[in-house]
Amino acid sequence: MKIIVYLPGLGYDYSDVSGYNYAERYMSSMDKMNPDKNIKYLLEKKELKYGFQNDIISQITSIYEYDSNIEDKKETHRIHEFYYADSLTEKFNSKNIILKLVLILFTLFSKSIVLIKTFVRSQFLNIKKRIEAVYFFTILSLIAIFAVILFPAILTSFTGLLNQVITNDAFQLSQSVINLDSWVVFSYWITTITALLTTIIPNFRSFISNTATEFLCLDYYLTISDNKLEIIGKLEALIERISENDDYDVVEIHGYSFGTIVLIDAIFPYGNKPALRLTKEVKRIVTIGCPHDFISTYYPNYFSERALPNNSSLKEWYNIYSEIDILSSNFRPDDKKENGSFKLLNSDIETQNIFFNIINPKSLNFWSHIGVIGIRAHKLFWGKGVDSSSCLNMLVEKNNKI
Repeated sequence: MKIIVYLPGLGYDYSDVSGYNYAERYMSSMDKMNPDKNIKYLLEKKELKYGFQNDIISQITSIYEYDSNIEDKKETHRIHEFYYADSLTEKFNSKNIILKLVLILFTLFSKSIVLIKTFVRSQFLNIKKRIEAVYFFTILSLIAIFAVILFPAILTSFTGLLNQVITNDAFQLSQSVINLDSWVVFSYWITTITALLTTIIPNFRSFISNTATEFLCLDYYLTISDNKLEIIGKLEALIERISENDDYDVVEIHGYSFGTIVLIDAIFPYGNKPALRLTKEVKRIVTIGCPHDFISTYYPNYFSERALPNNSSLKEWYNIYSEIDILSSNFRPDDKKENGSFKLLNSDIETQNIFFNIINPKSLNFWSHIGVIGIRAHKLFWGKGVDSSSCLNMLVEKNNKI
């Protein structure tokens, strides 16, 4: 039996990236790519609690295969979902609204400087890097909108605080000095416009808030990194639990989007060694839509000085990459359809690229790239339905040849 630990991307609520959906797609690809047309498959789902306090939850989806008699079904794959998004966002969500705004403004200022530097040297960048810069600008714009949305609530809190701590005469004096009436009118119009957009575009406010929150927490993960210890520790605990209780032939870790960054941080840590079970049990990793190049551009040296432990059992690294996805990386300095050309993270593991394009990149001009920017292109590794074609067909085909 094969164990797969799956790390989804962020934006969980707005795309089908859960462990169960991944298992459905994987099972569909197994069925389509199996030479034996008489083999059938089914899924079973359950919940696992693990950790010293038994308070961490992993959703497990098992894939069974059978021939004519379902009673003779055999479990061939067990897919554990490692959900880490809450660990990324809980600290930010617990902060008061004024502190949130301060963090937002600081992030806007610091990342705007990086963006300006990118535009200054844009004449030396290829089209993919230029579009990445536009994408980054879009993210910063969404964060700015989030800050504006927060403004009415901050103003209400500030006005209420003034009412409580100063006398009426002093309050009237403060109004004349800082002209609170103008701010209230401004707040009113922001609230009205936000309400209008929410009416026209369903889930507009929650989408903006969640996107901004996730990027801020992502930035926190890549810079301050204290929640990284918690996330990696929980992943190590899951691998420990699997090694102690499951009967398996091989353990793989698959990551999609930002989940691939967590995967790399766990397998190739900076400054320390991964847990022994993580080192010895994981034989293969799969990265889908890994934003390595994007992060390297805006967070220079993040991946430097990494190394794979000498006693690692890791043998293979499959990287699924799409040329029209501006976030995914082929781990090469060029666009050649070959394996990774440089030894990432000072390891001897070759990055075996699997190229998955549903659109010929040559048919797209600059504006076409802008039209499929970000989430739209980043979700083109599979369709919405379980029966849709996906990049997993190519991955399963690779596995069948081993």
